[in-house]
Amino acid sequence: MAGEREVGASRMNPPLLEQSEPILQWSLGSKMSEALVKQLYPHVTDIRVAKCPCANDVALIGYILNSTYNEHKGLTLIDMVLTNHFLVILTSLGLFVSSDLRYPVSTGIQLSRADFCGFERVDYVKGKLWYNEKCFANREGFEADYVTITFDRNMTLSESSKRTFVSVSVLKNEKPNPQPKFPNFHFPASFSNPVGMVFHPRSHFLYVYGNEPPDLGFDAALAPQYLSPKEMLFFAHVPLNTSASSIDRMKFKNIHLGKLIKFGKNGLGIIRKLLEHTKGPFGFQTSILTEVVEPFGIESDQESQCVSASLSISRFKNHFYRITITTQDNTVIFKNSDREKTVVKPGYSSFLITEIEDSKNALSLATMPLTVTSNLTFPVHSWYLFDFGTVNGRNWNIILRPCNYWVQQNDHDMLSPNVVKYIDVGNKVNYELKLIPNTRGLRILEVPPVIVVVGNPSILKVKVEGRFDFVDSYHLKVEVASNYFHKGSTSIGLIIWEASSECPVSTMVPTMKSSCGYLRDMHYIPPRHIPHEAWASGVHKDTHGFNMIKTLPVNYRPPSNMGISIPLTDNFYHADPSKPIPRNLFHKSKETGKYKQCANATNREMCNCSEKHKLSDFLDVSDCKEKGSELFHFKLSVVPGVTFCELVEEFQIYVDEVPLPFPGHTLIAVATSVVIGGFVFIAFLFQLRNIHPLRSFRRYVRGNTANSSNISISS
Repeated sequence: MAGEREVGASRMNPPLLEQSEPILQWSLGSKMSEALVKQLYPHVTDIRVAKCPCANDVALIGYILNSTYNEHKGLTLIDMVLTNHFLVILTSLGLFVSSDLRYPVSTGIQLSRADFCGFERVDYVKGKLWYNEKCFANREGFEADYVTITFDRNMTLSESSKRTFVSVSVLKNEKPNPQPKFPNFHFPASFSNPVGMVFHPRSHFLYVYGNEPPDLGFDAALAPQYLSPKEMLFFAHVPLNTSASSIDRMKFKNIHLGKLIKFGKNGLGIIRKLLEHTKGPFGFQTSILTEVVEPFGIESDQESQCVSASLSISRFKNHFYRITITTQDNTVIFKNSDREKTVVKPGYSSFLITEIEDSKNALSLATMPLTVTSNLTFPVHSWYLFDFGTVNGRNWNIILRPCNYWVQQNDHDMLSPNVVKYIDVGNKVNYELKLIPNTRGLRILEVPPVIVVVGNPSILKVKVEGRFDFVDSYHLKVEVASNYFHKGSTSIGLIIWEASSECPVSTMVPTMKSSCGYLRDMHYIPPRHIPHEAWASGVHKDTHGFNMIKTLPVNYRPPSNMGISIPLTDNFYHADPSKPIPRNLFHKSKETGKYKQCANATNREMCNCSEKHKLSDFLDVSDCKEKGSELFHFKLSVVPGVTFCELVEEFQIYVDEVPLPFPGHTLIAVATSVVIGGFVFIAFLFQLRNIHPLRSFRRYVRGNTANSSNISISS
């Protein structure tokens, strides 16, 4: 693999994206003309593409050139990833990471090399970068970008004696931190060699994959053994003279679990269990327990003439059993092609034919020798002959299981296997799943076919319920609720462990964020609706004929609690820097009031106020607002603990009767206090001197009445 890297950015809408995409702020080199591209094209052997996480129309393209056009010998682009803030390039000479793309410099992108101790060029060319693309336009403080690098290394002599393990480390100062992020994972000794491996940083799942060819079978004879009409054992035969290096290739392994064993004639069974035999039966080191889906085909008398015989089975020597044809017909005989075929009679041990002694006798191995306590006689047509051998060509194989589950999700719930859901304080989300089996006659196990794994249980409360319905479909309900006031992100892995790898969906990893959803907002709804047309015309009358819209004075500022004449707000309305500022007599009023949209403008035309700005309630464009009178601007926010969101709403309210000018309120309050205090003081003095004004007044009234009754008139 020879060549060099040529990296270029493709952009389809530069004017808009150049303001937001970090990679477009940099100088990526000289532009390639069409003629240069045509000249380069014949020498391109491959390309690598890295898409921007936040823009589908921004991507980096790396060219891999042949040795003819290579200016940098030994340098080859292997893989490339563009994250939210960094460019990561894997080359044949090592891993290179850019500086933070959000802070461009004129000198171009600078790349630093990350060192991996003991790695050479042959290791890097087999490396691969893995990146779970996610846009951080609404990034939380607890979120970070992850890039995984995997290598397919050839083990050294000292490493070959060690067990395979996986270690996850964080790059610190461009070097892997010696302290792993998680405990190392050691593969079991029976695990097949992986082809690739990737760590999913958000779900904390480790994915290991290998080559699964269409046929997972191996060149060995199998001996079937009936346990019941629906269950069979298959024993893998290892001949006595097999070399040690070949024995491992003649065994069943964990990779076969869940797969299907298929017979060429007809017959299908699902592999349910793997059995290893260390103490016999002789000649069989492994076997598998299968559930019969379709009955396996047997040999006919045209294929094997011995099928029409009666058999006598007796113990021979060295674990072998002799099978003798007792039928006198000379046409009913054993042939060499009957080797590695199996004599099967339900309820008895099966016998794998290993050697043909003559036309009437054959040697065999028993699959269940402990059950053979005496000589056996199998009458004609009471036994079957199966050919799972290799003498006549292997006629069986192990294949991937077809998809056995359909996943159905609620239309009103999460529709994507990797969706991101936000859960606010006190809220909860229900996730419902229905698994419909496609079993083709297989027995349904009354065991939940899905398991739920929570990445970080301390972030969210997760409650799981599941049930089978009358048609064996499985219904899963996951209720996820916020846990106190913890902010954070966690994954919930829903693993359909019974699903075949052929299914389009076998694992769902929705991400739950205990945080503020970027679609959550707060709006003030005024008690009376004024249509947009009325704001444009400036006329909207209420039921009493009062026009509810008025044009504000130029450079208007709302009143304060000190009165109309003393505005204290920084907000101007109907701003015009070329006009005088009213209500600007007091010192406190002169200290406040700042232009925003009209900053650095000399007149209103230079403020560039749009019609949308003129109708907006936001403070940053208050300079543009023209309609309304004695306007009070309110800013509303939510108290802490109600939501993770920092919700803010701004609105304005017109007030018909505004406060009195300063110091009106103060003078009225002082005068009222003096008058009330005087009345209280006088009442106190009257009480202290025992003076009762009301009693004296009553005496006075009665005295005047008595005097008037004693007056006489003389003539």
